Amino acid sequence: MNSYYNLLCIVVMFSLGLVTGNFLECSNDTDCVADMAYCDENFICQCPPGQVYNIDGTDCLDLVVGHGAPCIDDNQCSWLLGRYVCSRGACACDDGWWYYNGRCRRAAGLGQSCNSTENCYNGYDILAMVCSNGICTCSSDYYLRGNYDCRPKAQEAGDYCSLDSDCASLGDDYVCKVAACVFSPTTIAPTTIAPTTIAPTTIAPTTIAPTTIAPTTNSPTTIPPTTIAPTTNAPITIAPTTNAPTTIAPDTTTLTSTESSLSDLISDSSQEVLQAAERSALLSITERATTNISCVDTSDCTNVTENSVCYYPISTCVCKRGYYYNSGSGLCIPEIGVYSGCTSDTDCGISTSRCLNGSCYCRKTYFTLPGNFACQKPMAIDNLWCNNVERCYVMGTSVSCRNNQCSCTSNAVLDEDYICRVTVNITETPTGCSSDWDCRSELQNSVCSNGECVCPSNYRLENSVCLPNLGATCDGASALCTINHASCTSANLCQCDTNYIASENATTCYQVAEGLGANCQKDLQCLASVNDSVCLNDVCTCADNYKDIEGNCFLMKAIGDRCSNVLECRVTLGENVYCRKGICQCPANMIRTDDGLDCINSGTAKPHFSFYSTTAVILLTFSVLWVQ
Repeated sequence: MNSYYNLLCIVVMFSLGLVTGNFLECSNDTDCVADMAYCDENFICQCPPGQVYNIDGTDCLDLVVGHGAPCIDDNQCSWLLGRYVCSRGACACDDGWWYYNGRCRRAAGLGQSCNSTENCYNGYDILAMVCSNGICTCSSDYYLRGNYDCRPKAQEAGDYCSLDSDCASLGDDYVCKVAACVFSPTTIAPTTIAPTTIAPTTIAPTTIAPTTIAPTTNSPTTIPPTTIAPTTNAPITIAPTTNAPTTIAPDTTTLTSTESSLSDLISDSSQEVLQAAERSALLSITERATTNISCVDTSDCTNVTENSVCYYPISTCVCKRGYYYNSGSGLCIPEIGVYSGCTSDTDCGISTSRCLNGSCYCRKTYFTLPGNFACQKPMAIDNLWCNNVERCYVMGTSVSCRNNQCSCTSNAVLDEDYICRVTVNITETPTGCSSDWDCRSELQNSVCSNGECVCPSNYRLENSVCLPNLGATCDGASALCTINHASCTSANLCQCDTNYIASENATTCYQVAEGLGANCQKDLQCLASVNDSVCLNDVCTCADNYKDIEGNCFLMKAIGDRCSNVLECRVTLGENVYCRKGICQCPANMIRTDDGLDCINSGTAKPHFSFYSTTAVILLTFSVLWVQ
């Protein structure tokens, strides 16, 4: 009897393995595990139009459209492409990926390796970085702040700013006031000249003695004696002279060119209302869709509003990738950074955005919100007010918004670059410092932070010296670029040499692989030459579910997988497969081949050997064994 139960367990486990491994296969609707799923003509369980299977294939859920759309399962977010997740009830890009132009893309930070400029993103400004020699570096119109991030340089007086350093490109006498760069020369302290008192001078009186002239005997005339009365000079007093204090007033030059733009910097209420309205535009399919119009073809949508398409999986008009629906205007508006052909700021439909080279971007220093559909006004050095933590990112990511004031988190301190840095102690280094000089006399290139000596951001401790990592500033004297296959460039940045790429921690340069089949140590060596490739067993190969076709990796599709066009299906499937209703499937008069890679006429097909027929054979075998 024990052998009977053991065999029964094997049969059950085998059957469950078939179910979990191929839950889409079916003979009729009742075979489909998920509610609302049905068995189509190709014997595959399908969710109704507009729905998609959850991760384990046990339920059909609404397919949602757009970054930030509500969700409960990752598969609902497949519209985003790339690596996507359902995080905190909303569709978003996975860690290490960022949303741009309608899809999730690989992200790389300052000093990290990159394949193209689209990879380089600091989290809030699309224009901040470019990919140069395989490393994300600051754009030409941006400056490197403390080896931490790239901030826009002011180009003229009145430019937007958050920090005084944003205005440094204009000269030493420019500072950031009320979020604009203004001329403010160094103020000379009032000079007071102390009163000078000259002591009174007294001239003593002079007495001239009387002179008597004796009479001349030759003349009978007698001249009486002449007496000159004594002359007394009165004392002369010079009154003390007091010079009034002389005060040099500071220059209070006002930039009239920015008066019209400063009003919206002082008031936040209108902008917050606009941003709230724009955020709501991506909350669901119905709000993303253009007026909820059903469609069969894209022409059904473009007749209603430009830049819309028919999204076949839900048979509804939606804004095309890189655009979002603004319910107020009834238009599909280009997201931040998407080329739209704009010629002036007024062409940009997003509040506080500007037109640059045909695309709309957030104003200088403003943050681009996730989803690229709104701009966030930042705090400024003279106004730390906040209503959300994103506004405080001027000070880095180790920040908080408490009592409507931006501040560092409890484990971080504000440094001289106005960045909240998490302090990391360095062992065997001097303590109790009060300035950078206290540290540098003992530990080269270190800085004083919160009374302790630490290596600057993107520097490492090596042989009791702080040395620059890849992407950090360097020189030919003390801050040497000592990493193998790296050098200090003319821009004073430590970068990998040609045909080498930086590691994720920016401490090693790896040689770029020559393509699929080349030797490798890290995935990034392969990715630098072939997208969607990995380093497996020290050889570059295509990632899982990708196929090598003429040296490139293409996503392998199976019949029943989602698609947006027929080419996606036929890259790895047969020429008879086509994309219908967003699914790779066979025409109505054809069925799948046994290997599931193509379609053949139903009249020439072999009998379909389903899961149930397989199970029947197993049970029949078991019955024979039991009788014996």
